[in-house]
Amino acid sequence: MRTIQKPRSWTPPRLQKPTPTLNQGWLSSSASHNRESLNLLILPRFGPPFNLGRNPHTEIKNGINLDQSIKDHQEALRLQPEGHPSRAQTLSTLTVDLSMRFEQTGDRSDLDQSIKYGYEARTLWPDGNPGKAPLLANLSASLGKRYEQTHDIDDIEQRMMLLEQMRNLESDERQDSPTSYFDLPTQSGDQQQNMGAPAFEEDDPELRAGSLSDLSLRLWVQFEETGNRSDLDQSIEHGEEALKLWPEEHPFKAMSLSNLAVGLSKRFEQTKNNDDLDRSIEYGEEAVKLWPEAGESRVTPLSNLALGLTTRFKRTRKLIDLARSVEHLQEVAVLLPEDDPSRSETMCKMATAMRMMMEEVGNFRNRGRGAGF
Repeated sequence: MRTIQKPRSWTPPRLQKPTPTLNQGWLSSSASHNRESLNLLILPRFGPPFNLGRNPHTEIKNGINLDQSIKDHQEALRLQPEGHPSRAQTLSTLTVDLSMRFEQTGDRSDLDQSIKYGYEARTLWPDGNPGKAPLLANLSASLGKRYEQTHDIDDIEQRMMLLEQMRNLESDERQDSPTSYFDLPTQSGDQQQNMGAPAFEEDDPELRAGSLSDLSLRLWVQFEETGNRSDLDQSIEHGEEALKLWPEEHPFKAMSLSNLAVGLSKRFEQTKNNDDLDRSIEYGEEAVKLWPEAGESRVTPLSNLALGLTTRFKRTRKLIDLARSVEHLQEVAVLLPEDDPSRSETMCKMATAMRMMMEEVGNFRNRGRGAGF
């Protein structure tokens, strides 16, 4: 299994890969890049399933109704052999319901089953059927959720392929439908246009935010491959636009903040513009405040924030930044299991930061100055 970060849970059974519609090397090669300075961006989940609330078969359900709905549709599926006209819709409904139940219970078997059903439904929906694009979006969302669990790079590759397939479907049907999930440009020449800038209806800000976050991630990975600064600039621009659309306290807002912090820190490495570093730290601090307090998922935003604070200390010599960096590294050490190789690396970084802090305090005292805390 190819990974970007160390997997923290068992690897699910390998599913059949969809027919490639993207360059499969674009993300694989980025995984091999040297990441000494920053952890990888946190994959933004696409948001709620596209057809939730718009179809009586996929209305939001409480836990009891959701369990019953899954049970009923699984029984219906058992009675619908291959070729049955309703099998695709039943599979699509199960894809959404099982993903929703995973969100409520955290049971990975529900997520794996959601993906399995989604892939089967994908083979049954013809390209011209209006149910196919929402199914592709929901399946891609489930793959994004599983990546958060396993960090298996194949899930991201398959997810991006599905989104590209959905864009192609919408492009083919644009003349017949006034509404499109994605607004694909017809001009050529601009890299952003080639990537496909999303444009959702104004009354769907969360879906647009999710699409912008995905576009930001794709531009980031393209920057990792090519080193083209315009890709990085556009990644940051789309990420900030997505951030404005996420409602306060939305669970995806913390991920958007953390990813923006990474992008700005990377741009600071190139430009040495202090404003980029300051904004990176600001976004990183906001992300940590919004992030759930329990679980190892806090490790990435905390580690990135600690790095940014240490970097700023080296430029400004403000001890408060170094002290906060040590504080965040201490939390990382607590969150990581004792046998995790990253824990010893974190302890070394923390010891180095504390040594730097003591040396700086000593220098202040030698010059007859206070510590300045």
